Amino acid sequence: MRHITWIVTLPIALVAVVFAVMNREPIKINLWPLPWDVYPPAYLLVLGCLFLGFLIGGAAAWVSGARRRRLARDAAQRAGTLAREVADLRRQAQRPSPDAGAATLLAPPTQGA
Repeated sequence: MRHITWIVTLPIALVAVVFAVMNREPIKINLWPLPWDVYPPAYLLVLGCLFLGFLIGGAAAWVSGARRRRLARDAAQRAGTLAREVADLRRQAQRPSPDAGAATLLAPPTQGA
């Protein structure tokens, strides 16, 4: 899995570096209600917008998965509770009950056929 990550990451990083080197010209951005103009390099604007889109998409995916994470957490807690109950019942079944021995001694004899 680590190799696949490198196989995907290296070409993307290479393309980003080549893009940044080839697009160093400044672009005028007018911040309209404010009286300023900004002149960032073209690569900074494009890569910054891509990064911002990545963050927004990640946040949207995280928010949309909240219900599934909550259901999984509740199911894990319920499974833990049930596992503890099963372990308690198994311990009780293995332990001989003191009343069980007395009940067999005091029981009236059954009539044979």
